[in-house]
Amino acid sequence: VVDGEESQRRELADDAAPLGVVEVGADAEGAQAVVPAFDHLVGALAAQHVLQVAGAEGMNMADAAEIMANALMVFSDQGVTAAQVSDQLAAGALASSASVEDLGFSLKYASGSASTLGVPMEDLITSIALLSNAGLKGSTAGTSMNNVLLAMASPTKAAAAEMDKLGLSYKD
Repeated sequence: VVDGEESQRRELADDAAPLGVVEVGADAEGAQAVVPAFDHLVGALAAQHVLQVAGAEGMNMADAAEIMANALMVFSDQGVTAAQVSDQLAAGALASSASVEDLGFSLKYASGSASTLGVPMEDLITSIALLSNAGLKGSTAGTSMNNVLLAMASPTKAAAAEMDKLGLSYKD
């Protein structure tokens, strides 16, 4: 909600307050970032999940919507819902030293490869959360995870032999 629509901004802020969202901004930049992300989310329930993610850590809605929309788009072939994205981001942040924003940065770098290789979103977020506990966060964790996934998808001969010994296969 931008500038001249103060009553709508107040109404949205009132609706968001029980979900823990502290402030619903009225700046044009924030609105421009939220609108395209919300276009990829489905209905009022998805918006509620965005508000929950934003409120969980005091993030702004634009960032929460962008993280969720990206995950929904990338993992759409897995039938991922807004509720699942919200739950997994919250679980990953609660179980690790990563914030939802850290997880979002990581997903930017690793989710494309993970989705292409059939890695479930839940497994990717769990892996990223574990990396954050080892000190790798944000884009560093995402890049590291992406490199691991790519290396496992086309291993060297030595790595393939070792994977065979362990009974690991990443191809059908």
